[in-house]
Amino acid sequence: MISGMKKQLHCRYLSLLWAFSFLIFSAPVFANQQAALDWLATQQVVDGSYTATTSSLATPVQSVAEVIRAQQATGQPATASSAALLYLNNDTDLNTEYLARKVIVNATAGNDVTALTNTLIARQNLDGGFGDQAGYASNVLDTAFVLEVLSSSGQVSNSIISAAIQYLQNEQQADGG
Repeated sequence: MISGMKKQLHCRYLSLLWAFSFLIFSAPVFANQQAALDWLATQQVVDGSYTATTSSLATPVQSVAEVIRAQQATGQPATASSAALLYLNNDTDLNTEYLARKVIVNATAGNDVTALTNTLIARQNLDGGFGDQAGYASNVLDTAFVLEVLSSSGQVSNSIISAAIQYLQNEQQADGG
């Protein structure tokens, strides 16, 4: 488990990653987009992961998944992310966030994600949310990741999605957080 302070920093970092992803996925092509993609390519190491610094809050799986998403969003050929995708798919940590990241990039790559999606669905708790692993208490971050997967899959009943949304609404604080 991640300590409270570390979990808060982790959530803030992921929020920044999502904001960065939003810019990449929704903005018109930037003039320096190719330069940024070229720089990312220079950061990849032999095993398919990306160079991480000791000050990085991101894990290798988080970094790899986000790089693949950036490559996919900018129309890079599948070969640009093949080693990274192999690295991601070979990772054995089966926490909910990592499984969701695998589903997102593999679905975009056109790979079958049925088994991974079913694993995620089986983790839904009675409160509608999702936890880090099967049987773990629900939390907002994991529930949001699973909702991203489910909303794009089209294979899931609305009751599963509605229950997850209801969980998030129940967790929302008076200040909107």
